[in-house]
Amino acid sequence: MDKTEIRALLNELWPSLPGRKGMAAKICELSAPPDVTKDELLAGAKKIDFEHKASTPSDDDEYWLAQSPFDQKWYTFASLFCAGWPIDPVYIDNNRPERFDAD
Repeated sequence: MDKTEIRALLNELWPSLPGRKGMAAKICELSAPPDVTKDELLAGAKKIDFEHKASTPSDDDEYWLAQSPFDQKWYTFASLFCAGWPIDPVYIDNNRPERFDAD
C-alpha cells in the first residue's frame, strides 16, 4: 500500500483531526509491511495512541510520542514554536525513550 492510499484511508478514519491523522499516517508509512491490507492498516492505525508533552511556556514547543503497532518502535514528533503540526518524526527508537519522561 503506498502513502497516498494510506493517507486516504486515515483521512476517512479521522477527517477532522489533521495533526493526529498526519502523524499516524507517517508512522504507518514508515512501519507497516508493504503487503498490509486495508483492514490491517485501519486496525493498526486505531491502536496508535499519542502521548503529548509540552515544554516550558516560554518556548511553546510540543512533543508527541506513539508506538507503532507494526514494528513496535517509538516515534517522537516535535512541533517547535509556531511551526504547526509536525509531519516527520524527529526520533525513532526501539525502546520507549527516557527523554520523553524527563522534565
